Amino acid sequence: ARDGTIYLASNALYAVTPGGKTRWSFDLVGHAFSSVTLAPAGDRLVVGTQRGGLYGVSISGKQLWRIKAKWDIDSTAAATSSGLVLVGGDNGRLRALSLESGEEKWHAQLKRSVRSSPAVARDGTILVGCDDRYLYALDSQGQEKWRFATHGFIRSSPVVDQDGMILFGSQDEHLYALSPEGKLKWKLKLGGDVDSSPTVGPDGTIYVGADDGVLYALR
Repeated sequence: ARDGTIYLASNALYAVTPGGKTRWSFDLVGHAFSSVTLAPAGDRLVVGTQRGGLYGVSISGKQLWRIKAKWDIDSTAAATSSGLVLVGGDNGRLRALSLESGEEKWHAQLKRSVRSSPAVARDGTILVGCDDRYLYALDSQGQEKWRFATHGFIRSSPVVDQDGMILFGSQDEHLYALSPEGKLKWKLKLGGDVDSSPTVGPDGTIYVGADDGVLYALR
């Protein structure tokens, strides 16, 4: 967070000072494999767990809401400036919820588990990978705009660079770059599954890890 507080989750949600002291902890139902999401306003946290559901928690450690689920939520939620939480689950559903109350606004039913974390492009397009081997682009109401096929599960979370190019990895051992319209610009075979989410440095260098134990820096 802006004040340096570190938020992380395992069997509980923790707030840790920059010096490594536990400020507070909040017990969760189920283990959290997802990362903690901090709302754009910095006033609340969202985290999903396995078989426990999705939690909205204040930055003081108080539960604001909880959506119970019988399936794993390993996808890290995306919180938008418009007040939505976007999150996938092992039931194949991408849900858009109110950040304020947890109320569902809409959902998109995909064919298999959604463990990729969604990203939102500048034009509002929602991008998310799925275990059906497709990267999906959805509009602001969850309607499909296009899909792009790979040859492996997509657990990597897509990233959109400053020019609108979409970067993501697949368990077919490739890193992909797509145009905003979903057309292939290039793909690069790495040394293992690409479950890691790429990041783009200020000079345009792409950094990504793969299951061969290597961190790659790409032009």
